[in-house]
Amino acid sequence: MRKQILLIILAITLIKASYGQTDSISGLRLDEKHKVLCIINYPNKAPVATVNLIIDPQDVDSLFIVSPDQSAEICKLMKVSIIVVIRPSLLVPLLTLGDVFQRFYIKPEDQRLPVRIDDWITDNPETVIIDLNEIVSVEVVKKDGIGSFINIVTQHPFTIRKAHKKP
Repeated sequence: MRKQILLIILAITLIKASYGQTDSISGLRLDEKHKVLCIINYPNKAPVATVNLIIDPQDVDSLFIVSPDQSAEICKLMKVSIIVVIRPSLLVPLLTLGDVFQRFYIKPEDQRLPVRIDDWITDNPETVIIDLNEIVSVEVVKKDGIGSFINIVTQHPFTIRKAHKKP
């Protein structure tokens, strides 16, 4: 397990170094130009792809970085820089955004609000896949000048960052 965590850290470090990035990770996102497409290879159901994966590295059984030679066309089509195949542990409760809304009793009328993770704007929130164990709370927030939004608060907010500034 320790080896897998080190591989994830190494992969992110290499990607950031190769693009000269020193900040901004959202799930495995580096910035708006350098996104990581995560293919979640579930042990017991069909794979799912997302650029909005939030998972504890300890809950990853295996990680495979698809070589740029093999993934160049897909990366160009999907507007991502790299493709990572992740196999989560069998018992990890990964949730879609709809699952999060249901589990945390978000009213249907509020489900249309913009979604933020740790107060950071999330692009394509409908693709969010999040480890239930990473969620601290889900709340509907109303702020003057910004309006209302749904904020998903995670245990490790330092791992959720966007390239653009926090509003």
